Amino acid sequence: MENNRLVEVPEFLGEIRTLKSVHLRNNFIVDLPTSLSESHRIALPGWVPFQSVRYTPSLALPHNLCLKYQCTTRQLPAFRETSFVIAYAFQNTGAATLFDVKFEEKFIHKDFCPPAASDINAIRSARESRLISAISKDAFTIDGDSKDELRGTLGELNSGETLRVEYQVLAAKPSAEDVYEPQVTLLTRTSKNESPLVLILDLPKIPVVHVRRKFSKGKEINALKGEGNYEITLFVENTKNNVLGGVNHRDHRG
Repeated sequence: MENNRLVEVPEFLGEIRTLKSVHLRNNFIVDLPTSLSESHRIALPGWVPFQSVRYTPSLALPHNLCLKYQCTTRQLPAFRETSFVIAYAFQNTGAATLFDVKFEEKFIHKDFCPPAASDINAIRSARESRLISAISKDAFTIDGDSKDELRGTLGELNSGETLRVEYQVLAAKPSAEDVYEPQVTLLTRTSKNESPLVLILDLPKIPVVHVRRKFSKGKEINALKGEGNYEITLFVENTKNNVLGGVNHRDHRG
């Protein structure tokens, strides 16, 4: 791979089991920089199936980190208590081990609640051996004065290994002006004696929308050739600007 060129990577082994409907899938590779004097920000694109993302560090190391982000929703309803699942996967595509990998998310809005540490699922997998092992629940803590900081100590990430972290976020009846804005940081060391490298992930925001549903429905019956033959057409018309999801229109016959 050429330095600083981000390319699509193969799918990780297996599937994240609780993700039933994935609306977003972003894959990208980043060459970790040697300069540790500041945090390094990685920006993901908007809600698109895949798009190349370019990140140019000051220098490139033979340590490559592939990141994948998934979410089960692209917008949230206002004034309703709902939940959604987000998942992150971090794969070491380089030849050297990454040390002391840590994952952090700070929940900056009171209407979005972190999970309990015991409800966080994390696994480690290796592409060559196809072995999958669970990471202990004790690796995660919920800290901060308001219990709004999720922290995970994930250990080493050997060449070819993937770490996956998955959890559910509760939206506690947010208002229409609220936005879920993930504040996620990944920390790692390229050697045991170096200061940690801080990677700040710029992830898509999830807006809260007050959906006003209004629609009309009806049925048309048209006669066809032949006695007793006819065609029934059911229709639903969305008369508002919001998208209607999960529409199920049935004709109940007596």
